Amino acid sequence: MGDRGPLADGTPSLSAAIGVVRAMAGLGGLRSVVRDAEAARAGGPTANPWWAVATLLRGVACFLLGDVDRAREPLRAAYERVSHLPGFEAVALAHLGLIALHDDDLLEADRLASRAVDLARRNDLDGLPMLVPVFALGALTAARRGRADEADRAAATASRLLTGLGDLSPAIALLGHLLLAQTALALGRIGESRARLDEAQRVRRRDPSATYVVVQLDELQQLGDAPGLRGVGVQPLTGAELRVLVYLPTHLSLQEIAQRLFISRNTAKTHSVSIYRKLGVSSRSEAVETARRYGLLRDAQPVTPI
Repeated sequence: MGDRGPLADGTPSLSAAIGVVRAMAGLGGLRSVVRDAEAARAGGPTANPWWAVATLLRGVACFLLGDVDRAREPLRAAYERVSHLPGFEAVALAHLGLIALHDDDLLEADRLASRAVDLARRNDLDGLPMLVPVFALGALTAARRGRADEADRAAATASRLLTGLGDLSPAIALLGHLLLAQTALALGRIGESRARLDEAQRVRRRDPSATYVVVQLDELQQLGDAPGLRGVGVQPLTGAELRVLVYLPTHLSLQEIAQRLFISRNTAKTHSVSIYRKLGVSSRSEAVETARRYGLLRDAQPVTPI
């Protein structure tokens, strides 16, 4: 039976309604979510009551697939239209925060994550499993900003929501485990971070399509496996710093490294200075020597972000 025009709630067609349901359920994996969400956006923002939710789901799926630039506009557009749905608004804020973190803007990521967590708590939504990224990102940004107690509270909520998520939405579960592993590492809890990484790897086998998360997971696994980190007091390097670090043993200049990573020379220099500070060195050669001693460059290969 084909479409017969708008449904009672204003949804433009039966196929659009089915697209919403399929996208929300995550049926068929992330690429199917993008297709289903696009079908669910039929009619535009003014004629379709599900347009904002479908647009949000499309943006989230694009982000998880590693197409960050393609995710930006849908997430921004969705955020502007979901203020009447605080759960979806919090999810939109959190994923905009994840993009800010991807752009190495910790201050903006922290601001957005804090707003998302506050919104969820004010509306008593801290029992909804779909909000795993909200609390997991809140934990990470708080940890990286030195607010350990706040990070622990958000991480506890995210962990509880991950349990409630069960076998649903493996891509969201994978993101949650990654963010919590990063949080534990930022707090200096190496064993806890490794345990969370092990859980992430189990979830990854159920759905490896979340390319963005998988790349970061591999980078973090490399850092978490470094034997020299045990008890030496080295402040953990971020994913962005690790991407710069693996180029330091090469002959490439900072400008050339920046071009390989699609970042500015100033950003590459900032990461290099941070690496030197965290490793307690004052030169590129010392950074390479120390990183090798701690196992940070063991079997490392330069990774270009997707």
